[in-house]
Amino acid sequence: MNVVLSKTQTSAKRFPAAAMGAAASKNTEPLTAEARFANFVKEEGIEALAAHARSFREGVAENDNPIIISDAISRAPDGSTIQWVQLVLAGGGVLGIAHVGFVYVLEEAGIRFLGMGGTSAGAINVGLIAAVRSDPAAVSWEETLKILASTEFKNFEDGNPYFVELRKSLVSKDGSVKKDISFFGKVGLASKALLNANAIKGAWDAMGAHPAETFRTWLTGHFVRYGVKTQEDLAAKMKLQLDTNAIYRRKDDAAPYDVAARFEDKCADRLAESQLGQQQPLKLVTAELRTQSKIVWPEDAELFYADPKTVNPTDYVRSSMSVPGFFQPFRLGQAKGVGVALPNAGKTEDDNWKARVNFHGPVPHNAVFVDGGTLSNFPIALFHNLTRKPLLPTLGVQLGVDRTELQEIKSVPDLIGSMYNSSRLLLDRDFIERNPDYSQLVASVDTTGFGFLDFELSPERQQELFKRGMKAAVDFLEGWRAGGNKWENYKQLRQDMVTMGKRKPA
Repeated sequence: MNVVLSKTQTSAKRFPAAAMGAAASKNTEPLTAEARFANFVKEEGIEALAAHARSFREGVAENDNPIIISDAISRAPDGSTIQWVQLVLAGGGVLGIAHVGFVYVLEEAGIRFLGMGGTSAGAINVGLIAAVRSDPAAVSWEETLKILASTEFKNFEDGNPYFVELRKSLVSKDGSVKKDISFFGKVGLASKALLNANAIKGAWDAMGAHPAETFRTWLTGHFVRYGVKTQEDLAAKMKLQLDTNAIYRRKDDAAPYDVAARFEDKCADRLAESQLGQQQPLKLVTAELRTQSKIVWPEDAELFYADPKTVNPTDYVRSSMSVPGFFQPFRLGQAKGVGVALPNAGKTEDDNWKARVNFHGPVPHNAVFVDGGTLSNFPIALFHNLTRKPLLPTLGVQLGVDRTELQEIKSVPDLIGSMYNSSRLLLDRDFIERNPDYSQLVASVDTTGFGFLDFELSPERQQELFKRGMKAAVDFLEGWRAGGNKWENYKQLRQDMVTMGKRKPA
């Protein structure tokens, strides 16, 4: 965030650090990340939404109408009830700022994440949530928001400055392609293209305008700051400490809205790790082009790394956010005799490749990855299990309201853009259409007026996106609260579909 604020003396009940940066003065000086964070959360309306979020929390004396959304529960240090869910975040470039607001509300409502998945911006946020938490029962939003508030997103455009200028010339701040460029404007664009022919050739050869090395350094730095250097480190962070933080199955006959009920009275059996599906709590999606495969990190890592435990998890995120043409592809393996070939390179019809991604050709020596959103921008099916009634739900967060307007197809860019969007969203839409019960678990954040590649968002627009994420989460949880026994009804629907075989094949 490129902003210079001032320090003033003010008070903030919930955010003591807010005293460092509430208003600007004539004597300005750069603020720390902590102070920028404090200024961020003091934006009008955010604290009111946070208070609303806390009204959903179960096991709090003053909350006589909490939300019930899971049968996997544990006791929080303050005595309230933690409810466990799976979380899937969609891709969307800088629009992912809204994810942080959405997660803020969920965590304030007493919801924690047993498993997390995402694509592109969703993968970035999921990776950060996993890294900054001391354990899965801890909150993440304060640390992720501090990272957000201190980040200069424009630095991620680390290619030739010509491409930054080109983006501004062709794409509006709301993400739409400009169609009213004057004749002289087009002449100016053509002239600049000629002057920057070498830069264009370099980007063409590299298959992208920006190398994303700044992003890679940024994310690696934050991972290391929180003790994550390898996939093994990240897995340790996500591992449940069931000996000290037991998770229980909610009793079927429990009275969840009885605020006087003891936590113990709600609990049936204590759940083991195998019952919670903790085999792979992190799932990040990317697209591998040479084999035309959807890859899910880290479960598919052994196809590409000799020792997956030692992999820097930044690799997973970097491969998932490589917007084609904008960022250069992420590459692994050996090319032109340089580098180390992938495991089992050259082997024909490798059983592991067939089992994992259904690829029947020879194992490649190298791999080329682009944004996972090209195949699955909203991978809501990542934790899907059609064989049993769910113990806990998979909540999904989309960025943008899906298909509410007709697309204008009046030019080649219109045609290409519509084809691209149709293909990248097809698999996920198809899954929800064949599994309509999932629509009850999906929320959409209104991102109208924002563009996913606007890396120069002002602090005010960043705050607006964050607040929209919060608002979407509050509305989503209110829908569950208004539904009364919505969680019980949802479980019964899933049980009926399993028992009667009504669910169409996934």
